[in-house]
Amino acid sequence: MVYVGNIPWDASEEEVMQECSVFGHILSFNLVRDKETGKHRGFGFMEFADEETALSSIRNQKGLFCRRRPLRIDLPAIAAAPPPAAAASNYR
Repeated sequence: MVYVGNIPWDASEEEVMQECSVFGHILSFNLVRDKETGKHRGFGFMEFADEETALSSIRNQKGLFCRRRPLRIDLPAIAAAPPPAAAASNYR
């Protein structure tokens, strides 16, 4: 799974999938939406058929645009583990 950001506000999931399909088969794509307005927040998460295709999309994203905006593709942020001091305090 990869993070796709800098998506134009008026772009649809289908448009982003079409642009990113140059990398390979896309299993799913989900635009993250605001709970109150229902409008997407300019980013989403895409799942490719295999890990190599996902990594290739990150390496080769240069020049990939949606409605004249460059898309940003990266690994999704991994939830940070608690700092070592905080983790150690749980074992007292």
